[in-house]
Amino acid sequence: MLQIMTMKPMFVSIGLSLAMCVACGGSSDGGNGAPANSSGNYSSGVSGDKQLGALTDQEFQGVCKNLSDYFSSGAVGKGFEEFTCRFEGLLAGVAAQTDAELQAACKATYDQCVAAPTTTTETCTKPDASCTATVAEYDACVNDSAKALTTLANSIPSCDKLTMASLGMIAVDDSTATPASCTTLQTKCPSAPKPPGM
Repeated sequence: MLQIMTMKPMFVSIGLSLAMCVACGGSSDGGNGAPANSSGNYSSGVSGDKQLGALTDQEFQGVCKNLSDYFSSGAVGKGFEEFTCRFEGLLAGVAAQTDAELQAACKATYDQCVAAPTTTTETCTKPDASCTATVAEYDACVNDSAKALTTLANSIPSCDKLTMASLGMIAVDDSTATPASCTTLQTKCPSAPKPPGM
């Protein structure tokens, strides 16, 4: 299992058992830009028809490396950072009495979050032999999870768009539910690393 622990100031800790490694990089948009979109092009680098439980140790370590590389850089890593920093900014502003106070508290917290160094710890454990899910099913779940992460990030407005009226209307809709591909993966392979929301 690839397990990620990301720590930033203002966070108690965000611990996720993921099928991905997330490392947050800096952002220069000051909380006003849109989250990056996932390209949905993850590939484990192993033949799609192979079962996860039948992978050699070397093949599985390759899967882990590709997973870490995919989610530690580029659009997906930035999307996760954007979501977590926007969420922290939103929480920092809940005691505000005016739109200006809300936006100022949000922006200050968002900026601190983005500027903070990120620490990640990862481990990757091969699923047991009873895992019958294929590599293609695993790759589909990873890609769908990355898309769900982008949807989640897009559900929280940037600090400059927050208002007292909009604060009560922010909700994560059903489109962020566990992707069907991940439900299939977990049915066939309960020991597979779990993407967010599972």
